Amino acid sequence: MFFDMILQKAIGRGARRVVVPGNFPIGCFPVYLSQFQPNDAAAYDEFHCLKGLNSLASYHNELLKQTVEGLKTNYPDVIIVYGDYYKAFMSIYQNAQSLGEFIFKILVNGRETIRGPARN
Repeated sequence: MFFDMILQKAIGRGARRVVVPGNFPIGCFPVYLSQFQPNDAAAYDEFHCLKGLNSLASYHNELLKQTVEGLKTNYPDVIIVYGDYYKAFMSIYQNAQSLGEFIFKILVNGRETIRGPARN
């Protein structure tokens, strides 16, 4: 993987703490939802995200995790952690309505005016 060569260079230049960010569930992003609009309902998950793009992101993330584990073994004195952006994003996305109007509108529309949390 190209990524491990970059990380090895950074470690070779003195990096001792590294966070490797995973990919987001791109199938939930408005830019992709508007660009790819399959007419097949089976292409979408229960959150109305594109399954295929999210599968691709998940696959990429699994490869990243494997790479991180290998690098941890090769560089035991370097702190290397995987940042699970996919899981963090989905946690917010799945709970957006309870988190308030601000988060919900940004995640669903991607272009709503920022108005702050919903008030009861």
